[in-house]
Amino acid sequence: MRAPSSRKARRSIRHRARCSIWPPATNAWGAFKAAQALAQNAGQKQRAAAAAAKAAEIEPKVGHITVWIAPEARVASLEVQCDGETVRPAEWGEPLPYDPGPHELAAEAPGHRKWTSHVELRGDGQNVDITVPALEADPAARAAAGGPAPLPLSSTSPTQTSPLGDAQETPSSPPGMTQRIAGLVIAGIGVAGIGFGIAAYVTANAKYQDALGFCPGLANGTACPSQDATTKAQPLRDGAITWSTVSTVSFIAGGAAVAGGLVVFFTAPRAAGGAQIGIGPASQGTGLSVSGRF
Repeated sequence: MRAPSSRKARRSIRHRARCSIWPPATNAWGAFKAAQALAQNAGQKQRAAAAAAKAAEIEPKVGHITVWIAPEARVASLEVQCDGETVRPAEWGEPLPYDPGPHELAAEAPGHRKWTSHVELRGDGQNVDITVPALEADPAARAAAGGPAPLPLSSTSPTQTSPLGDAQETPSSPPGMTQRIAGLVIAGIGVAGIGFGIAAYVTANAKYQDALGFCPGLANGTACPSQDATTKAQPLRDGAITWSTVSTVSFIAGGAAVAGGLVVFFTAPRAAGGAQIGIGPASQGTGLSVSGRF
């Protein structure tokens, strides 16, 4: 076994300074190791050699404890103590001198339960190796320290984004709710388009009737009774044509939007047994057939 360094000897002396009784062998070994260190620092080689020889003579009677740390126990902020005195990381795996008798070792780290062990060191130069195992996790200590709590796993996605918009669904929402809402919105826009088409048709008809009042021949393609009648009827007839075109476009666009909104609504995912819709060619092959179960 390699001899402990002078730093360990000074550490041993500081540790034993708190004891009321010093075992003679341990006391003498520590004193000679300290004297060796002081002589070496002072450049007194003969005194250092003499102190080293005396320490080597007594060392077989001095007990040591070597603290090892298991690889899985090397967590952040790990602190190891022996009899309440910190065993620094540089001293892990090194034989450290201790008095004969009982000794208590402890290891602790934030978020882990404290580990303790007892060692009985005899006075005949016994050397004891002790290994600190992996510390058991302590969830309560982590929560008290404000550490992040693990999120529960769920088989349902927390949010679902519809391809028709940025609206989101929570796991408690019925399946396809966002898509059905989008379908109703599209259908509502289509209904508004149809309503505008009706209003445009009414405007176009009113303008056409006003034009007939000045020029009845517009109904059968004959000439107006006078140039003045033609001048008054022509703008009204043009306006009727324009509003008629607007009405037609609005009807077509509104109808398409209503149909598309219904398709989006009824094709949304539903719970088992919900409404279903099917789209296919008509029996005569000249259109589409829409069928459903509600």
